[in-house]
Amino acid sequence: IGEALVVIRAVRDGLGDRYADVLEWRYIDCMSWDYVKDEHGVTRQTCHNWTNIAFDWIDSIGVTRIIAGDLEI
Repeated sequence: IGEALVVIRAVRDGLGDRYADVLEWRYIDCMSWDYVKDEHGVTRQTCHNWTNIAFDWIDSIGVTRIIAGDLEI
């Protein structure tokens, strides 16, 4: 969980809060997409879009580099 939080923090710094929030809600807090919709007003499709963008960004840099603090693509 510690490394995941480092990556989510990097997403927050690199892409913004909404991308990091959706990762945290789903993968740290284990919220269902329906719960996210009800509690945070973010639709399932929007959650998927933001998650995909965040994962593409993470993949572009690489987890090893992100954990090392290198956030440049």
